[in-house]
Formats: sequence, C-alpha cells, structure tokens
Amino acid sequence: MFRQPNRGQARVIAIFSYRYDAHLVPALIENIRPFVHGYAAYDDRGGQTALTNEPNRRVVLNTAALGMGADWVLAVDPDERLEKALADQIDGLTQDRQARVLWTFMVREMYTPTAWRADGIWGSKSHMRLYPAHATRLPPTQALHGQWVGFSKDYTERKTGLNLYHLRHIEPMRGQHRRDTYAAADPDRLHHPFGYDYLADTRGCRLETIPADRGFHPAYVEDGGLWAPPQIAQIGPTSSDPLAKRLAYMAVSLRRGGVDACSYVASDFGDQNPQDDDMRILGAGYALWAGRAADALAQIAPFLGADSPPLLARMIAARAHVAMGQTAAAQTAIAALRQVAGGDPWVDHTCQSILQDGPAFADPLARWRRWTGPSARILEGAQVGAGRMAVIIIGFRAQSGLARAVASIRDHTPDAEIVVVNSGGGDVRRALAPHLPFIRLIEVMTPLFVGAARNIGVDASRAAYVAFLAGDCVAAPGWIAARLARHDAGALSVSTPVQSVNPRSVASAIAHSLYFRLRDPKANPDLVVHFGRSYARTLLDGIGAFAPGLRVGEDDEFNRRVDAISQPVWTSDALTLHENPSSTFRLLIDTYRRARRAAVHLRALSGARVRGPQDWVAVRIADREKPSNDLIRQNAGLGQIKMVWAALVLWLSFRIMTHAFRREDRRLKQAERLAGRARADCAKAPEQARKLILRAIALAPQSWQHPALLAQILDAQGDTAGAQVAYQAARALAPAAARPVAQSCQRLIAAGRVSDALECAEQAVTLAPSQPQLLIQAALAADAADRSDLALAFAQLALMTAPSLDDAHDLLADLHEKAGAASIVAIRRQMAEAARIETALRKAARPK
Repeated sequence: MFRQPNRGQARVIAIFSYRYDAHLVPALIENIRPFVHGYAAYDDRGGQTALTNEPNRRVVLNTAALGMGADWVLAVDPDERLEKALADQIDGLTQDRQARVLWTFMVREMYTPTAWRADGIWGSKSHMRLYPAHATRLPPTQALHGQWVGFSKDYTERKTGLNLYHLRHIEPMRGQHRRDTYAAADPDRLHHPFGYDYLADTRGCRLETIPADRGFHPAYVEDGGLWAPPQIAQIGPTSSDPLAKRLAYMAVSLRRGGVDACSYVASDFGDQNPQDDDMRILGAGYALWAGRAADALAQIAPFLGADSPPLLARMIAARAHVAMGQTAAAQTAIAALRQVAGGDPWVDHTCQSILQDGPAFADPLARWRRWTGPSARILEGAQVGAGRMAVIIIGFRAQSGLARAVASIRDHTPDAEIVVVNSGGGDVRRALAPHLPFIRLIEVMTPLFVGAARNIGVDASRAAYVAFLAGDCVAAPGWIAARLARHDAGALSVSTPVQSVNPRSVASAIAHSLYFRLRDPKANPDLVVHFGRSYARTLLDGIGAFAPGLRVGEDDEFNRRVDAISQPVWTSDALTLHENPSSTFRLLIDTYRRARRAAVHLRALSGARVRGPQDWVAVRIADREKPSNDLIRQNAGLGQIKMVWAALVLWLSFRIMTHAFRREDRRLKQAERLAGRARADCAKAPEQARKLILRAIALAPQSWQHPALLAQILDAQGDTAGAQVAYQAARALAPAAARPVAQSCQRLIAAGRVSDALECAEQAVTLAPSQPQLLIQAALAADAADRSDLALAFAQLALMTAPSLDDAHDLLADLHEKAGAASIVAIRRQMAEAARIETALRKAARPK
C-alpha cells in the first residue's frame, strides 16, 4: 500500500505481472503511484514454459486486489505508462463503487520516446483497464488478448479520454519479435480478429507527438532488450497470417482510416497472384484514396495498355491525372471513358465529378437542380470567391441572422467560395443585398430539410473542400484557415467546436451544455463528437449525398458512412458561434421541440448501447445530466447567483427532455406495432395492411422502414407508380439502405424492365456510392441488362468498400466466369470461402 484513501474516496488498487520485463517494474511503480493506493504484482519469473497461462495470472491478481480492499482495479503492464492527467481524474472515474462501467484508455503505440503511431488501426486502439471490484466476479477466459475480466452485457464500456502509452515498439526489433511471438502462440489466429503481420509492417507509418500537457512520468529510457521470450521456437513455429485474416485486416483498416494499409495489402495480393486483376485495381484505387496519385497511376498503367481497359481502371487513371494536375490527360481519359460507356448516366455523373465539368450553375440542367426542380432561382455574383474552400450557408425563410453569417465568412482570409441556399421563401435578396456581388445565391420557395440544402450547395460549388454554416451561426476568426491546415495535413474530414454567442447568459449557457457539451472548444479531443465538419470534395464524391428527407440527424447518418472509410480529425481552432435561446422560457420550449424531433434518431442510435433492463431514455439522460452540470459549473462568467439559477433551470430542462423523449418513444412504439400488423397482413389483407402502414408513417415519418414496407404492399396490389414514390421516400430517409433498392430492382427485373432496374440501382449508387450492398445490387442489375463492363466496375467497387465481404468475391467470381477468366475465378472463390469461414468463427466466438 502506498497510502490509505481519504474519507469517501474509493480505494484503487493497481495490478500487473512481470517476467522478461521485470527490470521495467520500478519505473512502472513510479508511474502509477499518483493514481492508486497500492498494487498487487505477480512474479512470473519461475514459469516453467515460455508463456504461462494469462487468464490464471489475472484471476490471481484480481483476487489479490480484492483482498487488499479494492473498490476499483487498475490493470497495467510493465511496458506501459499512463498519462499524468489520470491523477486529477481518477476520483471522478471511481466515485461510484456500484457503477457497472468499464473504463477504457486510448492505447498509444510509441514508435519514438515522444511520438506514437497514428495511422489506421494504430491510431484508434483502446483497452479497458479500470473496472469496479464487483466486475472481477466474471473471470477472464480468452487465452490471449482478452479483457482483464469476463464479458457481461450488464456492464458498459466508456471512454476515459486518457492515454495509455505502450513502449514496446520504440525499438523496431521488439515490434518484429512481438509479431513472431504471437504468431507462434496463436498459430491459427483464434484470438485476434485480423492477425499479427501488421505489427511488423511499417508501410504508411504516420507519427503523432505527445502533446505537452499529456505526457507520462518517468521519462522513457531505452535498454536495448527484448522484454519478451528470447527463444520463440520454444513456443512453436511462426507463419504468416492466413488469407481470411489479411482480408479482415483490410476491412478493419478501411473502417479506421487506414487506406494506406489497404493499398499495400491489396498490392501484396496482386504481387502474389499477378492474374488477380481485381486486387491490383483495388491496390491502385486505395493508393489514390490515400493521396498517392503517382503510385496509383503506376499501378493502373498495365491495364490501360490493354485492348479494353476495365471501366474502374479508367476512372482511377482519370482521377489520378486530376490529382497530379494533368488536366489534359484527365480530359483525354474521360473522353475515352464516356465513349466506351455509351452515355451511361452513372458513368456520366462520375465523369462530371472527376472533372467538375458539368453544365454551368445557371444552366437549367445544372446538377444541383436534381434536388429542387426547375422552379428554383439562382443569382451568380460577379465576384464570387475562388478559394480552396466552399462554404455552404443554409438559410430558412431569410432568417434575421443570415446576413451576419455571410459577413462572418466574407471577413475571412483566405478567400472562400460562398454559396447561400435559402428555402421556404422570404425576401433573401433584400436581406443579403450588400453581399450579393460576392455570393452564389440559390432560392427554393418550398421548405427544405437541411440535408437537401447541403446537397444543393455541394452540387453548386467547385472548391476542393466544402464546409457548412447554419444561418443562425457565425464563423469566428480562423474558421477557414484552421480547417484548411488540417486538410492540407491529410485529413479528409475535419470536425470543429461550438461556443455560444453569449456565454454569460444563463439560458444560453444551459443550451450550450445541453446541445454542444461534447463540442465545447475545451473538450478532450478523444471524447468529442465529430460534427460541424468540412470535407474534401473527393470524399464527398465517394460517399454521396446527405439524406434529403431527414429532419434531424442528416449529418450523423452521412458521417457514419464517412467514418466507415475515413476517420475525422478535430481542430479546436475553427470555432463556430451559435445563437442560443436568450430567455429561460425560450430555452425550455426549444429543449422540448428539439427532444421531440431528435427522438427517432437518438432512439435508433441508443439501441445498440442499451444493455440489461435500462431503457434508452434513461441511458441518454444519465449520460448527459452530470457532464452538463459540470460544464455549467466551469463557466466562470455566470457568478454565484446565476450558477444557482442555472442548476435549477438545467434540472428542469432535463425533466422536460425526458418527458419529450418518452412521449415520442410511445409514438414510435405504436408505429412499430402498426407496422408489425401491416407486415403480417400483407398477403391475406393487403388493403388493411396499407391503411395500417399509412398510420405508422403518420406517427413516425422519419423511419425509412415504413415507406419501404408501404412500397412493398403497393407493389403487391399492382400500384407500380405508388410503389415507386414510396421507394423514393424510403431512399430520401436512408440513402445507404439497400433493401428498398433491392426490392425495387427485383420487381422491375421480374416485370422485364431491366433498363429501369439498372437506372434505379444507378440512382441509388449515385446517392451512396460507398455502400457495398447497393453496389452489388447495381452490378446485378447491370449484369441482367447485359452490361458486363458496368457490372464488373460496380462489383469491384463493392469489393473496394468491403474487402472481406464474401458476397462481393462471389459476385466477381460469377462475372469473371461468364467472361471465361478461369484463373481469377478460382482466386475469388477461395477468398469468398475464407471470408465466410472467418465470419462464422467470429460469430461463434462472440460472447453471449
């Protein structure tokens, strides 16, 4: 024991074991001393085998911690260090002894004494290391890489926002040795989802320096040792990762922003099997995505010399030429692509996005009009900016703050391309009269949801990067420059903080704590929510469109698609000032309205998080209430009297929020019951089913599943036109949902309308081109229409977005078989089977 806990303070005991790394223990003890009251250590130097049983050691250590009276347990290893800030936060994390919370730390794999590896998988690792004593009743069972306690659905993992620094990779030989040790100890790769080869692969390595205020103590001292079993042969033979694990590594890397890693692994596959054209094309596509245009062009060059280059190879080459500033070469490549594709709408749309050469914005056929129709008006200022960032300012009925929002962007350096999209009417030209020469103004008389307005602005701009600003917000100085700095450093999407225009107002401060607590400029970057984003246009082209039919959450739906292939980067220097309610009455009304609008969205997001008997509303309120109170108490500008009043109003706001959530929850549950009855009545009583689902839509108009079911019912009744309208409504709410598209295409193909099915699928892919199931559906429709070139491109894109998806491998195998390419068929079948087996094993091993 270092010391006894103070009155009311939880007793925290650290645990660790040591063997080959015993000499690192003194520095570890020095590191953990400020955080804990004592420690229990397991001396494993007497082990009779090269590696002893890990779960057994952990059970012994947990038992020892309980014997020392632990309320909470902090698990570490000798080659790890915790950041110093834990000393200030440990009491808050462990305050509730009965909490069923397992606290995780960001794992920083150090590659130098002061910098960790931040690319792909390396930048998103986390481990659970702090847990309540009662969690130790669940013994760990996984032989390698398991938790320090067993799994239980009654416990929830939460982020501390603190770093755990792992020192082993500072010396390269230790990284290779670590990979070989695990490969020998786990030859069948049963205990790791994507193998171990990546541990020794430094291609695409990107380092990030420890911030000055997030360091650890004591300083690292290199000793040149292995800190591990010296003779790996005593454990067993080593081998490379099997096929399924390499595919899984590509898929996980893609989800965590490791496009570079995907490009190298795909290229490795191509080198090992030169006849695997799919993986060679994917390697080039990933390289382009990662910003290595010259590499992409070099990899794709052999395909371009063939008699009939694949469509996707042509597209990659054209994009690479654009990225390298070779406009003439890009235009030549695009011209050839268009000629080969014969005017296909999807290919034409892609070509326009590559060259940004569609009809002029004022043209009646301009691409932005697909969201508005011909009635919308456009006014092109004579001095619209031509900067590298386009700022889309979204207005509604020419609200009073719109001119101030525009002025705040015009005041910035560097210059920006400003596009204002105003819907719902209002005299917007009069409101923006001083700014009209410097902006592109689009007026839509009918009200639009934010997603549709965003899409119009994206289509009506040209700049390489796109940001958005609401008409009731102001961009603080540095808003554009800070974003561009992050984009120039390689970020494809950049998220930003929000602050109240008047932080000294009680109502405004409470609104900030309710709505923007996790976007506060002082928030921990590891705990923020990534909204207020700007995007590289190339990323927007790859992700598609915002959901035009969603009233709220359109950015969240879009960002989930973005984050599946590229992780966001936070910058606290691009501050948005938001106009919050200025009075308590307006605050409470606004809180109620926001909660009702957001309920369907938050309920869906909460479903995966809520475990055990708790309902989603209780979880949401519990997650928000204490942190919001803490943020209010940190507002030094309120003063003591205002602070008391703020605490009372905040309490009332949460009660109102709870009431609104529960009211909407009842409506949503009723809608689900009606939909369930409609689904059951589809076959025997279609007219009754139609009435039921229409009632469900009235109760829950933001749930895409209901119009999708309505379309199915109308289709069965022979109402083809009505079914198509319902399918479109479902797609407007969920562009990435594959089911409505699949049903629509299947109906059209069955009716012999193959070209209409292909058009339907291509429209869906245009809205969400990163969704593998949509791409597969488009490939099937193209194949049915005897467009083998299009089918192959769609299937290869599906594999590119989901490299471990067995359906994509199988579909490509079928297409290659039709083309008589037997050698590549065998490779795709082999990969499909490996992916299926891996999926089955992963499901079987998942904790129940």
